[in-house]
Amino acid sequence: MNFISTIEGIMTSQLTTWNPDEQSLADITEYAQKNSYDTIPVKRNGQIDGLLYVVAGEIKPITHDLLLSRDTPIPDALALLSASHHPAFLVLYRQEIEGILTPSDFNKVLARSYFYNLLAQLEMLLAQHARVFYSNTDDLVGIVKPDNKTVPQHRKTIRERHSSAERKNYNLDLVHSLMLEELECLVQKDEGFRKKLGFTDLMHAEQMFDGINSGFRRKVMHPVRPLLSDQIGIEQLNQYVHQVVDLITLLEPGTN
Repeated sequence: MNFISTIEGIMTSQLTTWNPDEQSLADITEYAQKNSYDTIPVKRNGQIDGLLYVVAGEIKPITHDLLLSRDTPIPDALALLSASHHPAFLVLYRQEIEGILTPSDFNKVLARSYFYNLLAQLEMLLAQHARVFYSNTDDLVGIVKPDNKTVPQHRKTIRERHSSAERKNYNLDLVHSLMLEELECLVQKDEGFRKKLGFTDLMHAEQMFDGINSGFRRKVMHPVRPLLSDQIGIEQLNQYVHQVVDLITLLEPGTN
């Protein structure tokens, strides 16, 4: 895992704060609801000393479990949000609060880029293993092809995906153009390939891939679609990310 981004790049640094001595709870609640804020830092005497939970209308004092360093890796912060059920964390640099992290921040470009890179690394590792395992690519194509297509027909479909890349002399082979769902299909359908990768059995593979393509990859690949919007989303996103991390760990050279 050689590309870890931190929450410094996705946190909200332009803080909207509330001073109870200067503004009523009703006014800040109305403002927060109009702007879809679930939490507002409470600032008194120039210092942030609490978090207003907008829906509940209560102030939670700043405690250690509400603070994160800005150097916290994105997957670690995601896991903490999922486990804690806090609606937000305040982000520290040294001893100063310089930002806030909420679930919506994981929809930002840098976070999505991290998730995209995770999926790209998974696809790359699966393709590398497939290239070594299948000396005859017709065997590979025969496994992943739809029932209504012949091997030559599906081979042509796969090659057409990177025809423009070939014209640019990228020298990509057929395996480069397999999609994640096809690479997953190889794992699911070919017991020999599955065992070579280190899966104990079919159920193990199904559990590790569950939802990765249909639920995670498709959302990551569509930047106009929000990855998550609520606590259930945070928990599901955290599950997907750690499934991909576990798959990458299993597939990396020297693991099995």
